[in-house]
Amino acid sequence: MPAQSRAGLQTARQAGGEGATIFPPQSGGSMGIFGEREPVYIWHQTVSDEFQECSEIVHRLLTAHHNRSNFLARTSGLWFRFFGTIEVCLSVVLPLLFIYQETQTKTWLLATISVAISLSTGLKLFWGWHETWWTYRAQKVAIRREISAWELGLLELHFSNAADKASKALEVTKESVSRLFDILNTEHEELLRQVNPPERVIESVNQSRQARDTRNTLQQPPP
Repeated sequence: MPAQSRAGLQTARQAGGEGATIFPPQSGGSMGIFGEREPVYIWHQTVSDEFQECSEIVHRLLTAHHNRSNFLARTSGLWFRFFGTIEVCLSVVLPLLFIYQETQTKTWLLATISVAISLSTGLKLFWGWHETWWTYRAQKVAIRREISAWELGLLELHFSNAADKASKALEVTKESVSRLFDILNTEHEELLRQVNPPERVIESVNQSRQARDTRNTLQQPPP
């Protein structure tokens, strides 16, 4: 294995564990939507030692994918939480402003909060931050499952009496890489389906605003 790839494959012993190769190297995992650390991709050190070429192929594929998907997942989760918090807080405050006499006549204040809620809702629908975050979360689970299947296949080959282990290991890796590309392709298809055209977003926001205005009108005290 080239020196660059060997440097990229850090053993779990260096991180306080034993006998495993972790990915990404020198990373405690990626951050989830609530800031928790997620498990990294892990495979047994025996796979890296005996089937170095196969381990390098999988490592290179994960390297090309990890930075982009991790960035998009984290930013989507961040924007979803930020605008979702604004929408929830203002949606709770707005009905109260219609009740108190000090604020129910301040049209500029009520209109500003209503517009802020509509803008937050529209941006979430248009960019699909929640759906994007969920797509990448589901994709990570699928990748972990495929990595585990690939790891078990090579470990089974390691303990077998097969004559040409290297050739069979490459065949197992070829099938796993093909399935990994299918998983990544599914990500692109899902993201394209999640794109909402502006006219649909505007229609949805208007319906939500009309329902909110009706509810707030009913909550107003009688004159």
